[in-house]
Amino acid sequence: QSPSTGSTGWWLNLGSCRQLRKVNLRNQAQAKTGSNTSTELDFTNQTKLEELDARGTQVQSVTFAKGLSPVQNHW
Repeated sequence: QSPSTGSTGWWLNLGSCRQLRKVNLRNQAQAKTGSNTSTELDFTNQTKLEELDARGTQVQSVTFAKGLSPVQNHW
């Protein structure tokens, strides 16, 4: 979360998390993996991801690992 008085969201730091299978971000409106103004989720290192729930977020794009089997996603 940002150090200022008003929250500008929070960031997922997924660099070393390579075993994630299910990610539930439902109703976490400010969730992101990029910069402060980002509206993206980057799961390119998540080669085992099976399910993503990003309903209720402000996410506009999601990037998945190359060659990953189809992910059950809700967003």
